Amino acid sequence: MYDRGPLRTLGRKQIAEPPHLCFITILMSLAELESEVQKLSPEELSAFTRWLDEFASSQWDAQIEQDVASGKLAKLLERADAEFELGKCKEL
Repeated sequence: MYDRGPLRTLGRKQIAEPPHLCFITILMSLAELESEVQKLSPEELSAFTRWLDEFASSQWDAQIEQDVASGKLAKLLERADAEFELGKCKEL
């Protein structure tokens, strides 16, 4: 067994020094995450916001695809098709 070296605290975990020799998982509460986001520089916040928007969009797209595949939206799609055929739709 190798010597893990001295331990230090990072978030809620104790990790061995040097940190590049170990794998850690840090779990944060929402309040801790909000606090960390408030510490970001304007450039970091902008990059994080872009990433979060892209992540949220991909999650939304995946949910819609799952709902369509499961038939969850079938009645809504049928209604939209019927209203289109009756000329009740406007071009956006």
